[in-house]
Amino acid sequence: MAYLVGPALSAGLFGIVGASLMLGVNAGTTAVLAATALVLVLRVERPESAEPDSWNLFNGVRDGWRAIRSSAIVAATMPLLILIMISTSIEAVAGVFWLRQISGSDMLYGLVLSCWAVGSIIGAYLAGTKRLAPRTMLLIVGGGLCMALAILAEGLAPIAIIIGIAFVIGGMGNGTHNVGVRNMFFQDISQAHTGSAWAYYRMLTSTSVAIGYIVGTPRTPGEAQSMVIVAGVCALVGVLVAFVALRLLRLHRRNPRSHATPAPRDEADPSTVVSN
Repeated sequence: MAYLVGPALSAGLFGIVGASLMLGVNAGTTAVLAATALVLVLRVERPESAEPDSWNLFNGVRDGWRAIRSSAIVAATMPLLILIMISTSIEAVAGVFWLRQISGSDMLYGLVLSCWAVGSIIGAYLAGTKRLAPRTMLLIVGGGLCMALAILAEGLAPIAIIIGIAFVIGGMGNGTHNVGVRNMFFQDISQAHTGSAWAYYRMLTSTSVAIGYIVGTPRTPGEAQSMVIVAGVCALVGVLVAFVALRLLRLHRRNPRSHATPAPRDEADPSTVVSN
């Protein structure tokens, strides 16, 4: 709800009180939240472990990577998840400059951003229905495709109302994609390794976001549109890679022995050896 109301509300307040006061209030509330999180973390008791290196950072990373690699489906979709995070992060930076340029007013800019939040709520709801909830790959790949097309529409159609409609569709894809990713981790990775796999995925997510923020920062005022288009193409490439990877995985499961080399039936009798 905060994501839904926040952009439009902040745009209206910006025109009344200005940027300095809003940024000061934002900094103060962020500091309060950070202090609260720190207190809660310090109060949590760590579980005791007999392993001397149980809290080693690199061991945790290695365990998370192994957990993800243990599931062929999760490993096949990982390029899509990384490229989606990079592309949406690029758009999150470049899109600010581009949308402000074409919206013309703070209120319209906030309303366009809210369209994505509206779509996210709808998408998350649809992803939880009985008909769509079991179709995890459709939620992940289809949601990624909706986001890719929405970002491309943002860069190629500089009209606020068109971008608003595209953002509703992209937000729906965002909501279904997030639900699909969560379901995939809990369905395709054993319960004993879900935590380490999810932690490793969150590390990849944070790294992808950092890369997207750096790449998405426009060097010139007119470069923002190009960066938004690059973000859409990046997300679309991730969808295509995931589609091909999942297709090959399905074919491999149908024919698990199609590439196996026949073994000799009797090494003592050369006539029975199958030559390659």
